Parts: sequence; C-alpha cells; structure tokens
Amino acid sequence: MKLSAAIILFVVSAWVSLILSSLIFTVAWNIRIEGRSFHCTDDVGFCFFWQDLHVHEAAGDTVSPGWTWEKIGKVKLTYEVAFLAMWAVSGILLFVGLRRFHKMVGGFPTHGALHAEADGTGLSGVPDVYPTNMPSRED
Repeated sequence: MKLSAAIILFVVSAWVSLILSSLIFTVAWNIRIEGRSFHCTDDVGFCFFWQDLHVHEAAGDTVSPGWTWEKIGKVKLTYEVAFLAMWAVSGILLFVGLRRFHKMVGGFPTHGALHAEADGTGLSGVPDVYPTNMPSRED
C-alpha cells in the first residue's frame, strides 16, 4: 500500500471514529447525566459532555439532590477519558480493518473481467489508452 493511501485511510478512520464516539457519548451524557444531576436554565435540548461545568454553575443551573458540582465533574472526567479511549481504539480497529480489506480486495481477482478492468486493458483485452504516436486528425 502506498504511503498516501495509508494516510488517507488513517484520516478517514480517525474522522469516522471521532464522529461515532462523539455521538455515542453525547447521547449517553444527555440521557444519563444532564437531566438527572443538574437542571440547565438555558437548556437547548441537549448538552455536550465536554462543556465546562463552571459555565453551568455561573449561569445559575441547579444541582439535583444527591449531586454536587464536584461529583458531576468527576463523572464528566470519566466520560472524557472513556471518549478518548473509545476514539483511539475504534480508530485503530477501523484503520486495521480498512487496510486488511484493501489488501484483500487489491489481491482479488487475478483473472477474468474484473482483473482486465483493474490492469487497464478493459474487457476486450485491448488497452483503454490510445498510443501517443498515433497521427492526429489534422495530419
């Protein structure tokens, strides 16, 4: 595999796993933490787990019984660490999986119509590209 293809696969893997991890942890934060631990006064329907809790506290958000801002901060830190771990692990697994898939597809097939398309000869076995020494129509 060329270096440029490996870099593209790495970037795609990192981007897809970032979006997936963000979506999963944002939904989990909104379902399990935000509504239960504190009530946001300027709630827009959802909250991102990486938002600064000091902003919530300064805005006058109220803490639910049994919770403190420190306890919410510890849970938030756990979510952040788990998010980073999931992003890294899923990105690596996706990258390895895409590389294996690329190698598997790159080596298959070695004959037949699909091989003819892959090597540039087309289905008829005649090269798809015209030779450069052909006379032009103006001649």
